[in-house]
Amino acid sequence: MSTIFVTNFCTCLCTLYMNSVLWPK
Repeated sequence: MSTIFVTNFCTCLCTLYMNSVLWPK
């Protein structure tokens, strides 16, 4: 696995999580 891919994936999940928590729809 590529470290960059894992990092980007985690960042994307974190972003989606924060969006859901801070700005629920």
